[in-house]
Amino acid sequence: MLRPSLSSLVGAALIVAACQTAPSESTTYAPASPQAQQVIDRYLADVKGKYGALAISADGSRAAYDICLYRTVADCDGLNHFNSSWTPSYRVAAERALSRCGGGCKVLYLNEKRQS
Repeated sequence: MLRPSLSSLVGAALIVAACQTAPSESTTYAPASPQAQQVIDRYLADVKGKYGALAISADGSRAAYDICLYRTVADCDGLNHFNSSWTPSYRVAAERALSRCGGGCKVLYLNEKRQS
């Protein structure tokens, strides 16, 4: 009976590992409810190339988002305010998303970037 050598077993394991594909970045959020996950998926599809934010409740039951009409840093609505009180678009979107989500929510996405 032939016994495989340690080096042949290691080589076979490396070949199998190299053939496996790396998992793509997950867009699921635990403990998001199915309804909240649908909102997350819709947001990620809609926000590409825009400024926006998505907020989710601590228990994952609610999610809401806001996407700016224009991708400018001046204002979420495309208006250019020439004073010291203007707020960057992503912050406006985050404030709106948090307001729509309700109490006990946190920002999960700014633009397309997931927040920790």
